[in-house]
Amino acid sequence: MQLLFSKLLALSGIALLAFATHASLLWPQATDIAIAASLSILVLSFIPGQTAKLALTSACAWLVCRYIAWRFDTLPFSLSDIPSALASSALLGAELYGCAMLLLGIITNALPFNRTPSPMPSYQNLPTVDIFIPTYSEPLSVVAPTLMAALEINYPKEKLNVYILDDGWPKSSNPNTPADLQYTLAQRSADLQELARTHGAHWIGRPDNSHAKAGNINHALSLSTGELILVLDADHVPTQNILSNTVGSFSDPKIAFVQTPHFFLNPDPIERNLHIHNAVPSENDMFYQVTQKGLDLWNASFFCGSAALIRRKALDSINGLASSSITEDAASSIKMHQKGWKSAYIDIPMVAGLQPENFSSFITQRLRWGMGMMQIWMKQNPLFISGLSTGQRLSYLSVILFWLFPLARTTFFIAPLLSIFFNLNIYPSGMDNFVQYTAPYILAVILSFNRVFGHVRAFLMSELFETLQSFYLLPAIVSTLLHPSKPTFKVTPKGIQNPSVHVSEFRTPFYVATAITFAGILCGAWRISSEPASTSALLLSLSWLIFNAILLLGALGSILEHPQLRGRPRVHLDIPSLASFPDNSSHKIIIVDANETSLLLSFQNPQTLPNSFSISTPVGSFVVKPLPGAHRDNRLIPVSYSFQNPSQARKAVVLAYGSSDRWQAIVSSRQISSSLPFIALKMIYTFTSRGIKHLSWRSRND
Repeated sequence: MQLLFSKLLALSGIALLAFATHASLLWPQATDIAIAASLSILVLSFIPGQTAKLALTSACAWLVCRYIAWRFDTLPFSLSDIPSALASSALLGAELYGCAMLLLGIITNALPFNRTPSPMPSYQNLPTVDIFIPTYSEPLSVVAPTLMAALEINYPKEKLNVYILDDGWPKSSNPNTPADLQYTLAQRSADLQELARTHGAHWIGRPDNSHAKAGNINHALSLSTGELILVLDADHVPTQNILSNTVGSFSDPKIAFVQTPHFFLNPDPIERNLHIHNAVPSENDMFYQVTQKGLDLWNASFFCGSAALIRRKALDSINGLASSSITEDAASSIKMHQKGWKSAYIDIPMVAGLQPENFSSFITQRLRWGMGMMQIWMKQNPLFISGLSTGQRLSYLSVILFWLFPLARTTFFIAPLLSIFFNLNIYPSGMDNFVQYTAPYILAVILSFNRVFGHVRAFLMSELFETLQSFYLLPAIVSTLLHPSKPTFKVTPKGIQNPSVHVSEFRTPFYVATAITFAGILCGAWRISSEPASTSALLLSLSWLIFNAILLLGALGSILEHPQLRGRPRVHLDIPSLASFPDNSSHKIIIVDANETSLLLSFQNPQTLPNSFSISTPVGSFVVKPLPGAHRDNRLIPVSYSFQNPSQARKAVVLAYGSSDRWQAIVSSRQISSSLPFIALKMIYTFTSRGIKHLSWRSRND
């Protein structure tokens, strides 16, 4: 009955849409059309189910197209006012880009494909698997847990080989490398080789660093024989079931690779500095929970550089990973799809990685992604290369063109300032135009975005993330479009600690933009009081500037770096256990949290602790020691492991990171369930308050 009711409501929404479309042809009153269309999408936004979702997104697409047609019709292009003509044309171009991305997003993401793992083949038919862990400069403390967890994956050991691919080693013997760095890298390589020997893995170095990560993996391919390759970034600790959930897909002989989500243990710098970690979905949740599943429907899910199982024959068919782009993963995916290979995406988080720990590392990572996608646009443009289906072309187009957002975002910041400061006519003013076209368009954009992505991304968070990246990505994107072969691969720093509160060195553009925007707001308010005839145009620009100011305050809050003292994050476990003391007494405990080196234990009663004692866990028993400074009469006791052998060290990694159910529970718990107005108000408050706190901190510390 509920399903029937939902369908009837959805059909009612479609009928309202049809009525609005019919009215647009017969009625001269655009206000009536706007009201009918807006009511249509408002009704559809409250109706669950795929039918209502498709009706809503179709209605919103119609409103977007109607808006663009109106914008062309009202473009204020006049030879008597060239500055206004140029500014309004630039703004229209930015709007066209935004509308194109919205429509592409609707096409590729409206119906995500929820793929489930395929059954594993029999033991005799299990393929051999090589696990590659490429590393360049990551600390041993970052690489070691990944290696140890890889060796504990549930898979026949005789069919599994684990390799550390040490790309820091060539630099250690390069005479052009500074002497101190040579020594550091040589010591690091020796430590990695010892780590591999201790745990029964393999170490591979190579003569040079040509083609960065792609070259490193291609070199290892020539020295290994596994039928499947599991690629893990140095900080991506796998769960025990990663092969159990992916190998079965290769029973289809056309599957080239299976990609899985990237889950991260630590907050990114924006989440940490705004104090919203796990209160809202992580930035990458939108891509891994919706976009990749949408692409998978079109056989266009792509390799993301890690947490992917790849068929060796597929890599051989394209002569190894592509080195034409610094985003070698996406470039290689396109080549494999061109060859007729298929891809699969399984939405089970089975790695736990580290996000950039500070804002400068965050920007370094996004610069590489953005420039790499522009290299693909210039060298492997999906519109013109052969071998792709229409769905694949549109899918890759949506992913690549997304990275042009700095051009549009910068235009949206500048446009209202030109109107306020220089009185340029850049947008049709008047309340009638706002009610008939602008307001329905804005409503369509927000409701369609919320219906497709709303559970994994707050609308204003997308605006903030684009704002934070645009000022630095814009010159890099333009440079790459002009010189596609110029960008070089840069590793994102991991394992960084922030000892104190400070402002990121990447701050100047945000200070300048904030100052100009608030000056524009003051100027706009003054002009409204002194130019009543221009009130409608000025109100639109002033409202626009206030919106930009909220985003810039959020950006200021995001670049005030807060301390991060712990080098390795702890994982919340809450596992009942038992502690055994040397006097043969036993005590019930809870393992509150843990990482690969230490744990936090909760005793039922305060205890006088011995210097060491043993605890039992689901993966085995361990000897632990209270950490220095721990209060021994407290209930909460931090302890460190005292490993008896390498196997115990690996089991400790499994205890903390071995379960994908734990990561899935975290991802599910932070999905948005609040209403759209509530989450919008919450984000506005967060951005504003954190931005003001940044300014307050600067005033006290300058």
